[in-house]
Amino acid sequence: MRLVNDFKRPGAFRASYADSQVDLIFKQVVDEFRPDLVHYNHWIALSTGLPGVTRRGAVPSVLSQHDYWSICHRVNLITGDSEVCPGRCAPGDCYHCVFHQPSHGSRRYHLARLLKPFLPLDYRIRLIRRLGLPWDFGLITKAGPRDFAERSRSFAHAFQQVDQILTPSVFVRDTLRDNGINMDDAQVLPLGVGMQPQPRERSANGPIRFAFVGTVLPIKGTDCLVRAFRAVPADNICLDVYGREDLQPFFTHHVHELAAQDPRIAFHGSFPPDHRAEIYAKMDVLVIPSVAQETFSFVAREALLAGVPVVAARVGALMEIIYEGKNGFLYPAADEGALSAIIARIARQPALLESLVLPGPVEILDTHEHIRRLEQVYQTAVASKVNAVQ
Repeated sequence: MRLVNDFKRPGAFRASYADSQVDLIFKQVVDEFRPDLVHYNHWIALSTGLPGVTRRGAVPSVLSQHDYWSICHRVNLITGDSEVCPGRCAPGDCYHCVFHQPSHGSRRYHLARLLKPFLPLDYRIRLIRRLGLPWDFGLITKAGPRDFAERSRSFAHAFQQVDQILTPSVFVRDTLRDNGINMDDAQVLPLGVGMQPQPRERSANGPIRFAFVGTVLPIKGTDCLVRAFRAVPADNICLDVYGREDLQPFFTHHVHELAAQDPRIAFHGSFPPDHRAEIYAKMDVLVIPSVAQETFSFVAREALLAGVPVVAARVGALMEIIYEGKNGFLYPAADEGALSAIIARIARQPALLESLVLPGPVEILDTHEHIRRLEQVYQTAVASKVNAVQ
């Protein structure tokens, strides 16, 4: 069964995270299918009421928490002004962040507000996406600080209803714990990577190829990377940008303008997943310039398995993967000067790349090992529920 909830229904703030209609549909599915276990992978566009359905039906449940939706209505712990949120905010702070950011005083925000009453809902959604405004801009009828306090309580209660919580990184586990979620029994289970190790040697001929792999978005720091790269005048380096460019056209246009007239920078767009090994084989250094608190990072692990060192911002779970001077280099997030310095250093001393040992002191699970460990979690959850009933 497929449930489509694309937030096109105007409604109260509570419906954006706790939807009784979704709860009812899910209960009908559980009653009909009678699963041995339910594994929740996210609650966005669903409902915090789902774990209560499985708990009341005595169905074991596992939750994999891949993001920060439970503690951040913007999902990524990034404010409307692209600043990293430390979390642990008062409800009034979250309300101000979502609905009253200073960036909302921009002309595009006021233009959207003026046009909103005159546009059909589908066109309104397109306008919101094109301008890069909050996903629920114009859809929620009313909300206040108390509503955000209730949101926090609803998620905290939902976590208590599942039998086992999994996170892909220590950082996600600790961030949720620091923001009021009970994570005492949570397990860290890294996700499986569908690539095998591919040792390689960098060709001595040609420029040093830096690369970015990911969606071109502000939270991914693509603009920071382009500016930092252009600040290095070396002629023995180039930058290849791979990834989707259609989600925020205005930002993509801005990044292309930043790179204009620099023949060392090339944009290649997205590529099929089965071409990953081929793409990584073309690069010498992967740069991950994220400004958001990364929860895991597949691309970092894929690069390391492909024998490609990583230069990464010191944010989130990236600090659990990249070890300074061992399998890559770290720099303070959004610090273009620091990133430029690393790029310039590698340009002057290419031998630095050869001194790194890849993939380095980090455990990278393949998909088979991840599944094996996940099955153990399932078996434990089911056995615990059976014993509790007996």
